[in-house]
Amino acid sequence: MTRPVPADGKAMLDRPANYHENWKKARELGKQLAAVLEEIGDSEFAYIRPASNQFAVIFGGSPHEGRDPLLVAIEAYHESTKAFLAIPEDFTSTEEENAAIDRTFGPALAELTNWDKGARSREGVVAALELIQSEQLAHGLGVTLIDAIISYVKGEML
Repeated sequence: MTRPVPADGKAMLDRPANYHENWKKARELGKQLAAVLEEIGDSEFAYIRPASNQFAVIFGGSPHEGRDPLLVAIEAYHESTKAFLAIPEDFTSTEEENAAIDRTFGPALAELTNWDKGARSREGVVAALELIQSEQLAHGLGVTLIDAIISYVKGEML
């Protein structure tokens, strides 16, 4: 059986002819499993390996109770930024503007600026990457790579 040869001329070693179709099927089944786990309502997760492994499907509980603190902090930042932008008046001085920042998004920004813990959820990772994008903290190649990472984490791989 001959295998397709990519444009670069190198044969795809050890890949079945239906490699991409199988990955598409695996992603779809993974999404179905994720939907069922969410429907159950517990903080369970599944780890799936090839069937040849002794334990092909492993279920476990999340070691973290409640919502991801990073996601909560990012949501607080978004809400407090909206509050700042809703202030109707123009500021007459830097002190007045700084006071408004302190009343609105300043504390949330300080919390995120000094963040020293890892994300605890996929949603927290996506929210952090989207915040980097929206605040234009990444440029050029960084934006392209962040787009790729977000789609992977969301399970929207090709």
